[in-house]
Amino acid sequence: MMGNNRDILAQYSTQGSPTDNLMVDTYKMGIQNMKKMICKDRDLSKFKKHVHVQHHNNNSEATPDDIENPSADEASGSEDM
Repeated sequence: MMGNNRDILAQYSTQGSPTDNLMVDTYKMGIQNMKKMICKDRDLSKFKKHVHVQHHNNNSEATPDDIENPSADEASGSEDM
């Protein structure tokens, strides 16, 4: 007697597959990991490194004169109306 595919696969099947993974909300998981990281590292060295790089990039584009003295167009606002 010949078995069909269902019979052959049923020989090795298990009740409930352990490979099923739960769907995880990655945003919530990221916030939880960030909280853990902040609690472990009081100096926030990992964050400061990235903030310093971002701050340095922003400052390289703007000069101190731009920050202290905005241009006349920006200061006066729109006078077209």
